[in-house]
Amino acid sequence: MTKPYEYLDSKIGRIKGDISTNNLFWLGAITFLTLMFLGALLSDYLFYPFAKALMLIIGSMDWMVEVTGSSDLTQAALIFGKNFLAITACALLARRTRGISLVLILLVNGLMIGALLQGIEASGMYKFLGVMTHGVFEFTALFLGVAYGIQLLLLPERKHAAIIRKIFYVIFPLLVVAAAVEVYVTPLVINKIG
Repeated sequence: MTKPYEYLDSKIGRIKGDISTNNLFWLGAITFLTLMFLGALLSDYLFYPFAKALMLIIGSMDWMVEVTGSSDLTQAALIFGKNFLAITACALLARRTRGISLVLILLVNGLMIGALLQGIEASGMYKFLGVMTHGVFEFTALFLGVAYGIQLLLLPERKHAAIIRKIFYVIFPLLVVAAAVEVYVTPLVINKIG
């Protein structure tokens, strides 16, 4: 039996252009922004459950910081580890889960960020800068992770090694920078405008 990607490769030569990293990056970004907007619209219903979940995550990270030492470097390492594990696991599991892992990471993060930004009582610039100082790097890594995950889902296995290398060579440094900015720069920006 012919596998779907073999059929597409043989029948439609342009499929390779349709699943380029650039196209899939923007597909992930537009999907995320749509879900973020939906999360903002539904913030009356979603804010408290997501805020509670976020407090649990922050609480567990605070506990880990206490156990391992309370330095900024430790916080950055924990933030990096959480983000790297989430994004790479979703990308690497895309084929096994038939893309559900990719949908879930976009769905949960988009709805949560939209609901939380809408529900927080602060000025728009304060909220925007609070997220975007480190979010630029995290969102880029997230959208690239989704793009690479879709490629792992659709492309033949012989191309997987190159995609997996990209996941580690591109997403890893982006998330290192994002964690450092989140710990060292974001608080300065928020304090400056707050």
